[in-house]
Amino acid sequence: MISEEDMQLGDTLTITQIYRRRQRSVSNERGSGYHTRKEWIVWPIKARAAIFLGWRTLSNGTREWEDEVGAIYQPDKDGYIKAALVCFSTRENPVYVPTEIL
Repeated sequence: MISEEDMQLGDTLTITQIYRRRQRSVSNERGSGYHTRKEWIVWPIKARAAIFLGWRTLSNGTREWEDEVGAIYQPDKDGYIKAALVCFSTRENPVYVPTEIL
């Protein structure tokens, strides 16, 4: 694992896993409305070269809908994840990468 001090903007890395956001609906305990559980999962990919763009903090949590307020996102207490932001090419969106594989 590489520390934050070792990484510089523009460093080239070989990436084999990325984070993807998974969401699933769960029923509300009070019986009205619904909750959507949002979690970051590790997704394996073919090895690809990428350019390091920076560090980000991701969170797992629950989103619920209230008619008067709208969508409310509540992160878990221990649901924060440190991730590297990388880009494979100028034609693709940046992706999040687990720090354990760097």
